[in-house]
Amino acid sequence: MLRAAKVPGRRRARPRGAGRWLVLPLLVPLLAVALSWLYRVAATTEPAAAVEWVVQPGDTLWSIAEAHALPGEDIRAALWEIRQLNGLESSHIVPGQVIRIPAHRAQAHRAQR
Repeated sequence: MLRAAKVPGRRRARPRGAGRWLVLPLLVPLLAVALSWLYRVAATTEPAAAVEWVVQPGDTLWSIAEAHALPGEDIRAALWEIRQLNGLESSHIVPGQVIRIPAHRAQAHRAQR
């Protein structure tokens, strides 16, 4: 069998035999540490700041969203954000219920008054 002549100062691009498997035990723990760090970062992020709003008789989720919509904003966007923040599957609310309003919307509501 003919082999190419070795060129001085030139190395092979990949190791042969057992050498290539030496990298695997080093990568697995590194990957595990990276994934656990990402999980901790994701788990410790604080929820968005919110203000509590007590539903009054006659209030609807639409009227609350309308009152807290940013100037020129589609009310449906405010409604969707309030529903998502409170985990509401529908727009049904009752007097006395406490719902959370995103802080940036509560500040905009105060500024519009």
